[in-house]
Amino acid sequence: MTLVLDVGDQQAAALQVGQHRFELAVEGEIRFGPVYCTMSAGTLNLGDRIFGSKALISDSGRYVLAEEWHTIREADGPLIGLVLLDLEGRRATTLRTRRGFFELVELDDSHAVYRHGVAETTTHIDRVDDWADCGYMLMRY
Repeated sequence: MTLVLDVGDQQAAALQVGQHRFELAVEGEIRFGPVYCTMSAGTLNLGDRIFGSKALISDSGRYVLAEEWHTIREADGPLIGLVLLDLEGRRATTLRTRRGFFELVELDDSHAVYRHGVAETTTHIDRVDDWADCGYMLMRY
């Protein structure tokens, strides 16, 4: 089952999954376009990175799939990275980077499904080999 964290028309959205809390908070808005958000995921603090207004979370809370915006400059157009976070492994990977937005379809502990344009892609998480340490860990008290 896929859990959806979506700001919608609110200023923030939060979801608790087991011991992990996930939050999206509106940071700004592209002129005549969508809002962009900051995100926190479990013990990961993603700092000044910006994301779209929706993220998918696996029902276990281990994985998060989100659109990371690489620019908010109107003239540059949307350059979006599709980011998969692994909270248990404290790592992240960018599955794709494209101009234009992705549609986040499904996420569980074995695969991520997304669309770009009319093409639907399934990524099997156990086949991802280019993970990087997140380096954004916060201390738990």
